[in-house]
Amino acid sequence: MTLGEILTERATGIGGQPTIIYKDEPITHAELDNRVNRFAHALMDQGVGREDKVATMLNNCHEFIVSFFACAHLGSVAVPVNIFHKERELDYLLWDSEVVAPVTNPSFAEFYTRIENEPPGFKWLIVNGEYPQGLKFSEVEEGTSGEAVDMGVEEENVAEILYTSVTTGEPKGVMLTHGNLFFHSDAIIAVL
Repeated sequence: MTLGEILTERATGIGGQPTIIYKDEPITHAELDNRVNRFAHALMDQGVGREDKVATMLNNCHEFIVSFFACAHLGSVAVPVNIFHKERELDYLLWDSEVVAPVTNPSFAEFYTRIENEPPGFKWLIVNGEYPQGLKFSEVEEGTSGEAVDMGVEEENVAEILYTSVTTGEPKGVMLTHGNLFFHSDAIIAVL
């Protein structure tokens, strides 16, 4: 099973139940699935495809989850970025993972707009809020279809790249598949 499939299954089975509550704003499984599909279509419209890397540098918010699962639907790879990274670390991560698009908050967007030496596949910036450059998350999401996206993603496809913290040298990108993430969840459930 993939991350996208589990979300769609929950939306079909228990769609009216809350899946996220953030700042007293609940989102149901069905609402999240709809938002994820719309954002997945938006990413496709911007040219993001299978195995493309999408950096996500956001504080806690619904949009982080929407972005993460949209990547899972597309077969693209989510690259969560530590919000405490400095420009040098961010520059390294973008080049190392070959990010094509970052999704970020206005407070972090300046990091991306100051990068002088962008990775070759770097396309555009999506900002969750008001910022003079890039695309606005809410506008990109609202202008698309909520129909399911099926890109034939499999358990062995990479779902995310997490960067390690290191004491010497550069961080290493750890590639985790959809299957890895399910195994990890099952292991936590078994331990608890």
